[in-house]
Amino acid sequence: MYMMNNAMYFAGYYQPSEGMDTCDQCPAGHSCNTTDSQLCADGFVSPLGYADCTSCPDGKVHYTYVDQ
Repeated sequence: MYMMNNAMYFAGYYQPSEGMDTCDQCPAGHSCNTTDSQLCADGFVSPLGYADCTSCPDGKVHYTYVDQ
């Protein structure tokens, strides 16, 4: 838990738009800071609500697919 702009935040949540009353849960496959989320790089995963991406377990792979 941490404070920013007089608001309390919990790891695994972020506020994509300034002034929101609530925070969004960090989506699966993303890392999140206080204001945005980023896709995990290839070879890394993140479950729903986790703030950081971690290495895939041995024997598992993860590829980031972005529809362009």
